[in-house]
Amino acid sequence: MSIVLAIDVGSSSLRTALLNERGELLPETLTHTDIELTVREGGLAQIDASELREAVEHALDRTLASEGVGESAGIAVVAMSTFWHSLVALDAGGRPCTPVLTWADTRSE
Repeated sequence: MSIVLAIDVGSSSLRTALLNERGELLPETLTHTDIELTVREGGLAQIDASELREAVEHALDRTLASEGVGESAGIAVVAMSTFWHSLVALDAGGRPCTPVLTWADTRSE
């Protein structure tokens, strides 16, 4: 059976799940995690990049360890949707050196 691993990272929550070859959700694999968006006066609206990475990794671990996901289920496709109009700077090693500056952050005005 070919499986799709779906990852949806938004500014309020993230979800991961597996879908079968017909695009049907395998319900026991769905995870949902709330995301903490830090909002402050002056237009700041950001998310801690390291915490977000850890949350995504944990959600993936839970999805892939779900009951009913057998060894024979091969992931054929990974589909990912993330924030729009957001920015995070990385250092030369690929590690975040800023928080995720979200679409709602208006300090650049």
